[in-house]
Amino acid sequence: MKKGTKIELFKQSKILPTWSGGFLIQLQQSLVYVGICNIVMIAITMWYTAGYEITQKYLPSISIWHFLILLMSGWLTVMFIDYKFLHPARQRYMNKQVAKHKNPAMELLQKVDRDNEDIRKGIAKINKTLGIKENVGAKRKK
Repeated sequence: MKKGTKIELFKQSKILPTWSGGFLIQLQQSLVYVGICNIVMIAITMWYTAGYEITQKYLPSISIWHFLILLMSGWLTVMFIDYKFLHPARQRYMNKQVAKHKNPAMELLQKVDRDNEDIRKGIAKINKTLGIKENVGAKRKK
């Protein structure tokens, strides 16, 4: 093995076409709406099968609306935790994947970066030839 090469333990396959990934993403994103309806129906079913009897026994002042508000509050709490902590980790992972695999935007960005570096070198040569000193305040940050 060459020095400096990286071994990937779980190398990913590129067998499936790109459209299959798009189909799966669209399916997942549209199933969110089905899931929301499903959760509401499950909550109402739970209330009318077991929840109503239990609450009438111990907390008779609780209605289905209180139950649904409590359920929604719990759901909003989970959404907040997901947004605040889990989403950034998922996004960092997806960004890593985007840079790792064939990505036209990433390839274009790398080409622009190479072109900019060539332009900077050319300007430095011109400045040196003309005897122009570089402006200290305009130095590029690295």
